[in-house]
Amino acid sequence: MSSTLPPKPLTDGENIAKYKAAAQVANESLAKVFAAVSPGVTVLELCQIGDKAIEEGLITQYRKAKLPRGVAFPTTVSINNVVCHVSPLPSDPEAERKIANGDVVKV
Repeated sequence: MSSTLPPKPLTDGENIAKYKAAAQVANESLAKVFAAVSPGVTVLELCQIGDKAIEEGLITQYRKAKLPRGVAFPTTVSINNVVCHVSPLPSDPEAERKIANGDVVKV
């Protein structure tokens, strides 16, 4: 016999609280990225703002537990007709693409 307990169901109150906390961090991070969208801002700058906001938001969550924290999926930005997610490294040519007035920005 195994002494491992079965996982708690997703509807468990503790799990729901964790999902709500994660949603709050995600919503606050998105709001910071949306506020930074303006002509002249680069794709890299927006991605860095989003990742930093996620990391800062996670610091406040579950401080007693020694849980690993970090960005599971980086902030991505697509401009106009770019379909795929773009989360460039500083060395990528797309990193320096600047938002122009009238661009459609997807975060």
